[in-house]
Order: sequence, then C-alpha cells, then structure tokens
Amino acid sequence: MESAALPVGSVLDTQNGFCVYTPELCFVQMAAVWGIEKLIQLGFELCGTYDTTNGVVRECAPLTTVDRLDVFLASLGPMHGKKNASYALRYVANNSASPRETALAMLLCLPYRMGGYGIPMPQMNCRVDLGKREQRIAGRNYLVCDLYWPEARLDVEYDGGDHVEVERMAKDSMRRDALVSMGITSLSVTKQQIDHGGSLNGIAHVVAERVGKRLRYKDPEFTRVNMRLHRELLGR
Repeated sequence: MESAALPVGSVLDTQNGFCVYTPELCFVQMAAVWGIEKLIQLGFELCGTYDTTNGVVRECAPLTTVDRLDVFLASLGPMHGKKNASYALRYVANNSASPRETALAMLLCLPYRMGGYGIPMPQMNCRVDLGKREQRIAGRNYLVCDLYWPEARLDVEYDGGDHVEVERMAKDSMRRDALVSMGITSLSVTKQQIDHGGSLNGIAHVVAERVGKRLRYKDPEFTRVNMRLHRELLGR
C-alpha cells in the first residue's frame, strides 16, 4: 500500500466502465519493479513519438514529456519507486522517434557505470530551419535532425535502410549538402553499427571529440557493462 495519496488526476476515468493510470503514474510504478536501464528506455518511449506493441513499432503522439514527469514526481508524496524514477529521468529525452534512436542515445549518453559513453544528451528530432540557399539545396524549408548537439553543430542520423536505395542516397546527399552549407556536420549510424559494439565505439569517439567530451572510461570494466547495456537494449 502506498504511504501517501496520489496527486489529483493520476487515475483517469475512460467513461467506458474502467479507469487507467496516467503515463506519469505508470512510470513511477514500473520504477518499483524494473531496472534503471529498462526504465530509462520506457521514459524515452513515453516521451517519444512511437510506441511498441507485441514487437510492432508505430508512430504516435508523445504520451508525456520529461517536464511533466518531473512535475509529477515533485508533487508525489513518499511512494515506492519514486527515487528510482527520479534517477532514471535524468537520462530521458523528449521526441525520440524509434526504439533504435532511443538505443543510440542511451548508448552514447548514459554514464560509464551504466555502459554508455557519458556524452551530453542531444536534442532528439530537432527542427533546423534552413536559409534560402539551403532550402534550394534540400528542396524544403527545414530539416529534422535525429540526434542534434546545437553548440557543436553536429547531427547524428540513424539510418535504418528502409527506403529504396537510389532515392535514399539522393535525399541523403541533398540533406547533407544543406546542413554543410549551414556549418552543420552530419554523421550516419546504421543498424549494423549500433549492433556492433566495436563500430559504435569509433562513432562515440568522433561524437565525443566534436562535442568537447574527453572519454575516460577504463577497460575491461567498461566493455563488460557496455556489452550488458547492448544486451538490455537490443537483446544481443
């Protein structure tokens, strides 16, 4: 039994004969039973533009935001899971568009002790408005960067390889040219590179250098926890 009353609005009446918990309350409840890494992954999904049901990923509006989760936790009295939820929320970002983007952000940005490279969290799916010259290059008014570090002017794109190759290559080239024209470097990361720890290690070093982060992890301890994080996020 919880030791304090829940904030008003934590349970919603569907008007169909049953009630549901809000995403904010669900996050805290899962914090009582899940490990931190899995809880962070859930936070990304709740604050992202996708959901996963029975292994099927579909696009949807965000169910909540990092700020709303933070406000809910601040309004919550003593409750099992609150401490873990508050800790996990430090490493959650808004607007991830897929489980793979979430995995990439977590692998790059979680602290060493959790198996990540400790790189500062980027803005996820950040809109970048283009100048007139860049609009002509890209054929659009703005671009959306998967993982974007504004101060470093660095864009990291997850390339899932879901498009027709020729069409994808042409659009990617136009996109890169427009970003380069604005002084933004764009790196692509493939599914295979995320899956392969050695390949992602090289990418992490490039990203870290661009954002001014000196990597100081120690092996073999780091490799062990990094491999564990891979298994947690990717099932391998």
